[in-house]
Amino acid sequence: GHIGLPTAALFAKAGFKVIGVDINPDIVNSINQGISPIIEPGLDELLVEVVKKGKLKATDDGEYAARKANIMIIVVPTPLGADKSSDLSAVISASRTISKGLKRGDLVIVESTVPPTTCEKIILPILEESGLKVSEDFGLVYTPERALPNNTLYEMTNNARVIGSIDEESAERAAALYDKITRGEIVKVKDIVTAEMVKLMENTYRDTNIALANELAIICESLGIDAIDAIKAANYHPRVNLHIPGPGVGGHCLSIDPYFIVEMAEARGVPARLIRTARQINEEMPYHVLQLIKDALND
Repeated sequence: GHIGLPTAALFAKAGFKVIGVDINPDIVNSINQGISPIIEPGLDELLVEVVKKGKLKATDDGEYAARKANIMIIVVPTPLGADKSSDLSAVISASRTISKGLKRGDLVIVESTVPPTTCEKIILPILEESGLKVSEDFGLVYTPERALPNNTLYEMTNNARVIGSIDEESAERAAALYDKITRGEIVKVKDIVTAEMVKLMENTYRDTNIALANELAIICESLGIDAIDAIKAANYHPRVNLHIPGPGVGGHCLSIDPYFIVEMAEARGVPARLIRTARQINEEMPYHVLQLIKDALND
């Protein structure tokens, strides 16, 4: 995928022998021919290099890959269901596949964005179906991917890497691993659930600030004020950094991740009012912008 393939290619470039897994045989065949199935600057050349050197190969047999590897990284999609709850079916499927090939001494790393407690309450029990015990027999780490499409390779090799683990040994192994592909700081947090929360906090922060800018823009419209002009002037204050309003929020993560926090918070009796309201504002913005366009055309 858009994160998994660049990750695999970077580890292969660093000298590791990497097996990439995808359920789509066409994608597997494409990768094994050195042809990237995704558009990402720099990835085409990198993929050709590592495939030619025999450092990266792809397969649709996840159990085979798990048996052959001693470090497994889960990087699969986690979309929202129709009810805005997390769909963890791909994460669960990948975990079950890994559990069938899990061995003593293995390290399992989760990069997929997930609701807090997913690693401990969902992934870990599945992995222990192998008969092995976490910490005693294998390690478990969560380190969220933080990469922007069309700038993925740069961000993977320069952004800070947050690591949360089930035990200190797993954290040390993961830190040593990612140190091979990133010049960014390795930031170890207290535990896995903290690392899961970090990624969601980052994107919720952005989503909420965008919502503030969008709501201010709508209020400015009602007053006949140029919102952009006002925001630029407000940002001259040394402690103010308002975003520029726009037609909502783009990309895969920003419109989804806040709902993961809402899901976990409301399950614990915490209403998460601000986060939910920010989502509502940003989801309504495309319709507001469309109405502005219609009004302009009618004028």
